Amino acid sequence: MVMSEEFPESFSLSQDLYKDATSNVQVIQLPYRQARKQAKALHDSLSDAPAGLAALITPGGRIGVLAIASETQVLVLKIKHPVVENRTLKALEDILGNYRRVFVLGGDALALELCDMGICVGNMLDLLDVSSAHEEKRTFTAYVEALGGELLVSKDVVGGIMKTSGAGNIRDVALEAWAAGYAGRLPSMHFKVYKLPRIDTLQLKPSLLDALCKITRAAERRRRLQPYRLENEIVTASIGKENGELHVVSSRFKTRVMRTDFNQHIEVTHQVGDRAIKYRGRATKIDGRSATIAGIGKFSKGVGELNVQLTTVGRDAGSAADRARAAVVHQALRHQVDLAEQPFFCALFLPGEEARGEDEEYDEDEDDESDGDDDTNDNDDDDDDKKSEGSELRETGRPAIPIDFSARPLNNSQRLAVERILSNAHEDRLALVQGPPGTGKTTVIAAAVQSIVRGDPRRTVWLTAQSNVAVKNMAEKLADVGFWDFTVLVSKDFHYGWHEHLYQQIEHRVIRSDEFPGTPHEAERMVGGARVVLCTLNTLSLGRIQALTHAVPVQTVLVDEAGQIEMGDFLPMLHLYRSNLEKVVFVGDDKQYRMPLFIGNFISESVYDGQLLSQHCSSAADCCRFIDVAHGQEVKAGMSWKATSPSISSSRSCARTRSAFSRNSGELT
Repeated sequence: MVMSEEFPESFSLSQDLYKDATSNVQVIQLPYRQARKQAKALHDSLSDAPAGLAALITPGGRIGVLAIASETQVLVLKIKHPVVENRTLKALEDILGNYRRVFVLGGDALALELCDMGICVGNMLDLLDVSSAHEEKRTFTAYVEALGGELLVSKDVVGGIMKTSGAGNIRDVALEAWAAGYAGRLPSMHFKVYKLPRIDTLQLKPSLLDALCKITRAAERRRRLQPYRLENEIVTASIGKENGELHVVSSRFKTRVMRTDFNQHIEVTHQVGDRAIKYRGRATKIDGRSATIAGIGKFSKGVGELNVQLTTVGRDAGSAADRARAAVVHQALRHQVDLAEQPFFCALFLPGEEARGEDEEYDEDEDDESDGDDDTNDNDDDDDDKKSEGSELRETGRPAIPIDFSARPLNNSQRLAVERILSNAHEDRLALVQGPPGTGKTTVIAAAVQSIVRGDPRRTVWLTAQSNVAVKNMAEKLADVGFWDFTVLVSKDFHYGWHEHLYQQIEHRVIRSDEFPGTPHEAERMVGGARVVLCTLNTLSLGRIQALTHAVPVQTVLVDEAGQIEMGDFLPMLHLYRSNLEKVVFVGDDKQYRMPLFIGNFISESVYDGQLLSQHCSSAADCCRFIDVAHGQEVKAGMSWKATSPSISSSRSCARTRSAFSRNSGELT
């Protein structure tokens, strides 16, 4: 964010977005604590007229600069955190906190960050909602439509507003605020604005707003951590004879060429002798490792063998799961969904608060059979208890399931963990299984799954994790104990051309994303009666698997490696399957051990370009040994490779002898 020293305290904003609009817009910028008079004057000049609003966001996700615009003036306030309540803040509440219309371009995060400052809004209208699909509202087309249409605006200026939104300089944020207010007042926008759902945080519980703010802020921080430039490692590059498009083959999955979003492009650097010629294109077609780069023009004839470097410039717009999470927040702020009615959301994000009781009409809409069972269990409770128990986590009414697992013995802690997973008790509806590596957490999952399937002919289980590899590992564990009645959902982008070899053992149980069924009947045929489904949390958050979730309802969810997952990533799942969801179990390691400094620094320099930082009490250089295996043989071992050599066996023997000597002498090792 460029700070305001580049601009005087007061300057004239010469806008060239609208041809017929006034160019005499005065901008005043001040620290917010010194702007009471100016804020009061802006409030008086607005009277009942709508205002435009925009902000610059700090790297920490908070509002750093806030711009409020009337038709002829923009007040730009520099915000210093923590925000201290004063008269300026009271004036801002008078402007934004009543039911005056406030127009913005992207309002969800802004409304939540205003709440964090102590300012709630009652009638904020996000002009990007004018676009037909809010999931795609950050596109250039959505911005043009939000600002009045291509006949009224300069597309170049719209592109600039879109590019700098939330992260430009003082002039950028002033122009965005003024443009939002001007567009909202256009006669051609009246009908569209009238239909917009308003953001109203005045009527939402502070605890709910705080939870939504944390979810949104964490997502924005993670987005900003993505590299803006990513070098794509490729094996070959060639030019199509007919269309002149560039065809490349990626060499690594992590740096592969991916389809570019609206705010990304591929930078192609073509080395011709000692000259580097740069082209700009888009990745339009991805097929496994292969990718097509279009829009780069034609390479010069006779260049010989192609020597190109590819770099993806710009951050992607987020995954489908990211959009699903944003959509839930979007609806909650507009009172289109009531998250406070959802027991699992309250248990996870509002601990200590009971979900509000669902009214009779809501129960009819949900048509949840398990709710009927719960109601019969509450016959002896008084009216107050019924209202409370009607919406909190309760017993499911299902019979208790015994442990039925003979593939391998369970120790006491594993048995207790399995019993918690199988329990239908109120206090176990949201359960946690934790333990360090090697304690048999995956065995616990396998034992619980097999017991559920054998003990209840109607119950279903979904196993999920953050990564495809973790999902694959769970599937292999089920296969290892002789349980094959499962289906694995895997992304085509991960599987095809890259990781087919990882699924050889369970290939006949895999459904790839490009093969997802479109109807419940087709889904039932593909799963073949299986009541256990494994997939990533991203996949579980997609509407595309609706046919599968109809065939295999999401009742019990077991989350492996839960400690690796940001809390907000569970929001789409909890909301999407709220009608059928009965139990959620988080399985993970409560301690993530750090590498000793010598090992961590070596890995950091060799793999992560020095960006990986370790914190450990041991800085000794003898914590690892490098063994020459020049005459060894490399063989595949799981997902990786290992080298076998007599020198390794000799080193292991020596290590065992030294360890035995140390134990006998009483020395701790």
